[in-house]
Amino acid sequence: MDCPALASDVVVVDDDARVRTLMLHVLERAGLSAVGFDSPLEALEHVLAHPPRALLTDFSMPELDGAGLAEDGQFGHGCLRGAALIPGRKGRWKGRIV
Repeated sequence: MDCPALASDVVVVDDDARVRTLMLHVLERAGLSAVGFDSPLEALEHVLAHPPRALLTDFSMPELDGAGLAEDGQFGHGCLRGAALIPGRKGRWKGRIV
């Protein structure tokens, strides 16, 4: 399968602006290109059109949870190289790293 050119190293998805901003800052300080989204549906659209090397996403979000986002992003085209789910504030989730 031919994958589109990488738009960024990492896509960060978190509905908490403070967490999203902090993650973007840390990644960019580490020399990685990163783009952030507060909406998992907007992020999914972006990931399918411009697959990143990795997806870093909150697990508990409205519209679509992080596991669904990771699975849809991965299996939508097979170009996503990895995804990590971040537990919500309660620290409990039933998910997996894809």
